[in-house]
Amino acid sequence: MFYVTHAQITFSEVMFDLEGSDYHDEFIEIYNLSESESIDLTGWYLSDSLNMDGIIDAGEGMLILPLGYAIILDGSYFENSTLYDSIIPDSALIIKIDGSAFSLNGLTNEEPKTLMLFDPDSQLIDAYRYSTDNKPDYSDEKILMNTDNSVSNWGNSLVRYGTPGFRNSISPKKFDLGFPENALSFHPSILIRTLQRVSISCSISNTGLENFHDSTDFQLFIDSNMDSVINEEDEILINENIDINLISQQTTVAQTDWTPVLAGTFNLVAKFQSELDQNPVNNIVLTDITVVESRETVKINEIKFLTNDNEPEWIELINTGEEPLSLRDWGIADLKDTCFIDSSIIIQPGRFKVIASSREIKDEFDNQDTVLFISKDLPSLNNNEETVFLLNPAGGWVEQVPYTIDWLEGEDWRKPSLERINYDLDSRMARNWGPSTASAGATPGAENSLYTAIKPDVLKINIEPNPFSPDGDGFEDHTIISIESPAEAARLRLDIYDILGRKVRTIKDNSFTGSKIDLVWDGKNDKGQKVNMGIYLIFLQILDDRNGVIKEIKDSVVVAGKL
Repeated sequence: MFYVTHAQITFSEVMFDLEGSDYHDEFIEIYNLSESESIDLTGWYLSDSLNMDGIIDAGEGMLILPLGYAIILDGSYFENSTLYDSIIPDSALIIKIDGSAFSLNGLTNEEPKTLMLFDPDSQLIDAYRYSTDNKPDYSDEKILMNTDNSVSNWGNSLVRYGTPGFRNSISPKKFDLGFPENALSFHPSILIRTLQRVSISCSISNTGLENFHDSTDFQLFIDSNMDSVINEEDEILINENIDINLISQQTTVAQTDWTPVLAGTFNLVAKFQSELDQNPVNNIVLTDITVVESRETVKINEIKFLTNDNEPEWIELINTGEEPLSLRDWGIADLKDTCFIDSSIIIQPGRFKVIASSREIKDEFDNQDTVLFISKDLPSLNNNEETVFLLNPAGGWVEQVPYTIDWLEGEDWRKPSLERINYDLDSRMARNWGPSTASAGATPGAENSLYTAIKPDVLKINIEPNPFSPDGDGFEDHTIISIESPAEAARLRLDIYDILGRKVRTIKDNSFTGSKIDLVWDGKNDKGQKVNMGIYLIFLQILDDRNGVIKEIKDSVVVAGKL
């Protein structure tokens, strides 16, 4: 029997918490620090102050070799589990305790316990108080075997089920190049905006015992599909072979710049590969970078606040800029509630996104999913008056629309949407909004029926064809009266008179319209009878109540017949 100095045997690993209630798979590993002496463990025992467990032969003897490991298994392991049969190497000694469970009912997972190892003479050989911050199936491992059992010299295993019988996953290798904790950093670190230059730093450390000098393939990239592999769609920041020459515990830093074009949350990945490196576990590191939109080309374009039964409220946004934008973290709010968009949805230049409280809008207007975003948190819109805010990711409002039901110009009976007339005019002005004149009562995902890019200076009218022949032969049976108004939105009246000044037909009577409209006359009077051939006068009147403007224009049209 060999007895050597007590310091030659040390605790090296403790597996105390496994998924479920499989206490059969708990183990305690010890290590022989001697480079020349084997140690007989006959008569040795464990204690945790609650119970004492004797260490006995499991069929391989009781001799732990120099620089060797001994795995102390639960006494019930062999009848109930095979978990470690393919993990523990043949070079390790497998022994067991003389009971069916460590301590009284297995090693506790709720609170730390101090394990003590005694020799046959009841001399304390080693003691370790294990932690309880591990995930299930991950052991406590000692970092440096030839030093003490202080908290700083132990940590959680990096390998599921631990490393019974071989080098601990957190113990330093001879050659180990890796990323330290918080290896990736960037400046600015918060409120990064699109088109803003970001300085990125990546630290690489030699955590091995020997100097590290080798050629290393290093990659730093924005991982679009989060698979940690460079693909065509990924944005590569660094991809080159660099020469690393570091003494033990020395760190070097790689730096580069990145200018994000789109807003969103991006996965930044750094990884390397070296033939000299003995520990691939710490060869990759990743972190998220959140970018908010700096371009404020998103506008509120249409609001649906009056609805029928089972019809959802919604707000339409438009991108008036020339670049695609991410709406992630943008918000829509009223004076009480706020809805933030939690997805990286992209709004293309000149295109629309409809934020709705339910998907029923898709069936009614046949919108594609790419146009529609559903948010149950969309603020409930009041029918009489409300202020709607558009918030950027930084939390400030970009636009606000303080609408009232009066903005619908008396058209509220048909429950149309409220449409914006021009994107460049102030969203707070009542005269920049009006009721939709579309046949469906709204234009979600499409250009507003009231949209006016450039106003004509004067009221214009064009009649085509002129003459026309409403004789039912399918050729020029109708005439189109096209109107361009200097008012963005106004009320329109159009009457048709015969040559004697008698009114024969009212086409529109005080109807709300945008700056452009096409009207059709079929050559019939108000009674539905075809008028006689001859010259007819068209009298058009535009009333802009909000600006106190009245415009009138007259023109003529000829009703002809077959010769």
